[in-house]
Amino acid sequence: MPQLRYALFPALLAACPGEPGASTGDTDTATVDSTQTDSTVGGMTQAPTTTGTETEGSTTNGDLTTDNPTTTQGTTTEGVSTDSTATTDSSTTDSTTTDSTTTDASTTDSTTTDASTTDTAMPGECMPGESQVCYSGTKGTAGVGKCKAGEQQCGPEGIWGPCEGEVVPALETCDENGDEDCDGADPCLGDGAQQWAVTFGDTGYDEGERVAIDAAGNVVVLAWGDGPIDFGDGPLDNPGKSAYLAKWSPAGELLWAKHFGDLDYEGGPPYGMALTPEGGIVVAGHFRGLIDFGGGKTVQNLTPNYDLFAVKFNDDGVHVWSKPFHSQQSALVMDLAVAPNGDLLLTGEFNTGIDFGGATLTSAGLSDVFVARLTGTGGHVWSRGFGDASGQQGLGIAADSAGNTYATGFFNGTLDPGSGPLVCVSDQDIFLFKLDPAGDALWGERFGEVGVQGPYGGLAVDSKGRVTVAGSTNGVIDFGGGALEGPLLLGVLAQFDGDGAHLWSRPLCEEGSVPRRVATDGLDNVLVTGTFQYGCDLGGDLLGSDDNAYDVFVGKFTPKGQHGWSKGLTGGSTQTGAGIAGSATGSVAVTGDFYGEIDLGAGVVTSQGEADGFVVVFGP
Repeated sequence: MPQLRYALFPALLAACPGEPGASTGDTDTATVDSTQTDSTVGGMTQAPTTTGTETEGSTTNGDLTTDNPTTTQGTTTEGVSTDSTATTDSSTTDSTTTDSTTTDASTTDSTTTDASTTDTAMPGECMPGESQVCYSGTKGTAGVGKCKAGEQQCGPEGIWGPCEGEVVPALETCDENGDEDCDGADPCLGDGAQQWAVTFGDTGYDEGERVAIDAAGNVVVLAWGDGPIDFGDGPLDNPGKSAYLAKWSPAGELLWAKHFGDLDYEGGPPYGMALTPEGGIVVAGHFRGLIDFGGGKTVQNLTPNYDLFAVKFNDDGVHVWSKPFHSQQSALVMDLAVAPNGDLLLTGEFNTGIDFGGATLTSAGLSDVFVARLTGTGGHVWSRGFGDASGQQGLGIAADSAGNTYATGFFNGTLDPGSGPLVCVSDQDIFLFKLDPAGDALWGERFGEVGVQGPYGGLAVDSKGRVTVAGSTNGVIDFGGGALEGPLLLGVLAQFDGDGAHLWSRPLCEEGSVPRRVATDGLDNVLVTGTFQYGCDLGGDLLGSDDNAYDVFVGKFTPKGQHGWSKGLTGGSTQTGAGIAGSATGSVAVTGDFYGEIDLGAGVVTSQGEADGFVVVFGP
């Protein structure tokens, strides 16, 4: 095991008629295909109504033949004579014939629209009191999923009114079951079938730490190892203890892999990793000695402990920029997030002092929480330190769509995020606070009644600004929905709105469970992974561990906390779920490590060394 592995773990015109008096002159004989002359009114395709109309200089014979019953009205214009008698022969198809003028459907003044088009009504387009079916959604979606047609009424002025009662395609969400975008599939009802899986490692200790899915569905994994790792394209040399970065296609094909570090202890764990809006990859961690990410060696200052680093790669894994942040004694990055504008958010712990480019933060005691905001190129925006003479640690950070920052962790003593002091009342409490884009506190909360609690799984914020925290308790904790209690470590999951009000909370697994990471997908489902022992009930089938070993649980919950699906990744020894991510369409990627054997959903695989890493992708 690496020596620092979690040390403190306890989204018609109606064709306008020609201008009065306009002369058509002599026209060629043309044919109207009646299959193309239907017009759409108020979103509904109707049989055509033909009006014989003469324009000065033109003579039209009202003798018509069409394949659909048509009404023709005689009209007389100055200097123009019109036969008002029209004969419709329903047995003749495909053409409309006049003596002097035949109009092809492609050149008529009438406009044909799809049922998905909402019309601009013209006076006289309908008879007052009439009604018709209407639908303004995409063609082919009416009657699919939640989509349905409506009805509109013709008003007293002969104009169609609004389409009442229609349901058109909307952004897919899992707040409620159903096919909102009306594509014929409901991604909220999937069973999480395995799509692909890969194990990686060599003779040493290797582990997956963080995972992310980009907009194209590619999977990026941040790993760590104390020897070479083969991700499927040959071993990458590693003379020390280094970090690795690898990327797979949506089908599980390795796209590239790289490592960085030297003979010293480089890059954690722990780590933070996130994707930028344009698809870049940002990583943060701690290091000692020298480390080269591809832009030249980043040099640590002359202290015996650890400095921090932040580095950005493009989507091909090519170095963009990197920089160190010097600590006066030691510091750890526990999580990293990217704000909507591309700024980086970091949290973790430090003692003595840490410099992010502004005023040096000074700790008040054993260890303090830091929260820092950097530009997309690593420049200092603001940084804050929180704590007292006791111990505090930041474990999770995330941003909402407005650029506000949420941070969570555990603390003893007193911690004041700037909205008032939070006082620990048990052996160790959880904090959760919100800062505005300028770093000023909006609110703060603490949770814990008896025993030790910690948000070891961090937090995630969904598209509606709901905040989910994953953690454990070996005592009693109440997030606002009633007490959750576990004599041994019990995993817990809780969600709050953007003002900190409790929405729901629930236990995870049974005794002996620790969530390690929580995330959301593009449908706002809550995803969580971690480790369990004995048994795990997430609301589906009971997950059992092999020989009471530590196994991996993976759970998917609706935005309202209801069970979606759950899985156990088991083996004969110890397995750890360390990172989880969701795609825009609902796929789920999990990474971690295992000793001996593990079943990722398609049969048992065996590690090559002391421990190997894995990445597995499940469907929605």
